[in-house]
Formats: sequence, structure tokens, C-alpha cells
Amino acid sequence: MTRSPRLLSLALLLPALAAPALAVEDYALAQFEPLYESEAILPERIATQYQEVPANQTWVRIRHMGDQGTDQLTQQAANPVASDRSQKTGLFIPEDSLIPRHLFQRGFEDRPALGTNVYQVYGHGFGWHVNTFRFAHEGPIECPELAPECQGGPNIDYGRTFDPPLDPWPTPSSELTLQVRMSLPFAHHGLGAVENPPAAQVSFLYYLVHPETGYYIAGLVNLFDSRPFERVGQESVGSDNITAFVSSDLRDAQPDGQPYRYVTRSPYSSISRNRWAWQDERFFRAHVSRENLANLLADANAPGVAEDYRLYSASILIEAFPEQTGDISLAGSLRKFSVYRAHDGD
Repeated sequence: MTRSPRLLSLALLLPALAAPALAVEDYALAQFEPLYESEAILPERIATQYQEVPANQTWVRIRHMGDQGTDQLTQQAANPVASDRSQKTGLFIPEDSLIPRHLFQRGFEDRPALGTNVYQVYGHGFGWHVNTFRFAHEGPIECPELAPECQGGPNIDYGRTFDPPLDPWPTPSSELTLQVRMSLPFAHHGLGAVENPPAAQVSFLYYLVHPETGYYIAGLVNLFDSRPFERVGQESVGSDNITAFVSSDLRDAQPDGQPYRYVTRSPYSSISRNRWAWQDERFFRAHVSRENLANLLADANAPGVAEDYRLYSASILIEAFPEQTGDISLAGSLRKFSVYRAHDGD
């Protein structure tokens, strides 16, 4: 999902009724109830394209890393990668004679000098290098009918679905809370794209479901966008023709100076970043209060009220849009992605 290539329908939307909502008053005193704590996984938890995966487990799903009908796509994460990719991703995996590095890294081919894609799964960490310059771009993305993932570009989704869906807002002060530690050491696009860089994003992504109607809505909280904040940082509501979604940045104010209404940045969190990579590991934490949720439901003309909704899935989404905006090479790593209910003790 993204604001411009993927935003297929943006309209003035009528507000829905919502109950008054409170929020955590002092985050230093907040209580945190785990909904999903970081899980150590192995490459056996890497799925590709539309492979079914079980609920209530952490999985990495990789899609569209190559053209249809090519080995690059069908084997996009099938082969061991032995070379050290830590300089690009920031996730160091030691080489050991008993536990060699290739046990924790996958890709299509192991050619680091050419910047080939790699996916690292090591303990509570995940590293990636996505280089769309290596794709032929000779055909469109093809995928099953009514698959929302077809509306975007090459992407990685790290997280899980919940069965049954969880209730993050059982009390007035409750807030859905997503957090991760992340570094992004490498972001490169072609010469001539400085003023109009290709679109690539790293975001918190959560899906909510209204159990009574089966209505789904998605929330994106961007941690990184390769384009200038002034151009893409405005909060928005859109649709991929299947699911409504809202998009925010993890900052305190939008480019027009107005506060973000769909998400609240923790005072302990780094702010989202645009255009430029960074070397150090940074902590990101986003809160979605009942008030935030009521705002996004109203603007999306969604059914029901905030406390009716349940958390269907939560993940980190890494996505590029080479077909629409140009090629990019993006590498980074994350650790300890977790989801909590923050509250004041009610």
C-alpha cells in the first residue's frame, strides 16, 4: 500500500457515529499487556506469493520479486545464501563451522557484488535487501482475483494473523500498540531521480475486522518513505478496490501542521524518516487509541464504532513500486517486532 501509486479511490467520506474515547494519559505510567511478543523463527517460516500459512505464528511472506514465469520469481526465496550481507542489511549473522550462515539466509542467487536480493531470518531479527534493478520488468504482476496484494509492488510482510481476532480496546484507555527496533543502512535509486525518487516504504501494517459485518479495514503507519515528507506525509484514506485503508506517518504533525488523527507517536519513539537511510538501530512505537480508531472509521465511512473492532493481523510491510515510479535498492533489518495493549489500568 502507498499513498500515490496504490491510492485508487480517494473521496470525501461521511463521518460515522463513534463513542467518546479516552487514551493513556501518561505513557511513563502506562501498563502494557502483550498481544503478540517477538518470536524467534527460522527460514522454514518464509512463505512466497500466496502460499497459505497458519495463524498465530510469525511468518515472513515475500511476493513479486521477479517477473511472472521466471525462475527469479518461482525461486525468489528458495536457495541458501552464504555470503555476508550485514554491511547492507545491518543484521550480522556469524559464520560458524557447526552452524553456517547459509542456514539463516535465503534468496534466488548469491551474488552480493550485483546486489541480489537476500532475506535473513536470525533469532528475533529479520534482514532484507530488495533490489528491483535486478528485475526484467517485462510483464505486469499477475495474481489471483480479488487479491489486494496485486495492487502494490514487490513486497515483504513480517508478522502474523490472529485466530480468533484480538480485542485491543476492551476499556476506554486501551490503545493498540505496535513497536519495533529497526535500522535502514541502504537506500539507493538511479541518477536523475533525486527530485522525484522512486516509491518505497517500510510501515507498520494492521488489519481490523468488524465481526458482525465481516468488514475489513487496514491501517498503515509509515516508518520510512523514499519520497519527500512534504509531498507524501499528509494523512489519507483510500482503497485498493477491495479493502479500505488509512495511511499516516509516525510523527506529531502533518506537512500542513495539523496533528495526525489516526495514530499517536509514543514520546519514546523515533519519528519516521523520509528519503535518507540511517545506520543506527532506532526504536519505533505507535499507539492507536479508541479516539484514533474512531477518527479513521469515521473518515472511511466504516460500519460500527471503535470498540466493535478486532485485530485480525499485525506486521511490518516493506514494499517498492518499480513499475509505477522507478527502481530502488533498499536494505535494512528489524528486531523484536511486538504488539501490546497499552492502558491506564482500567
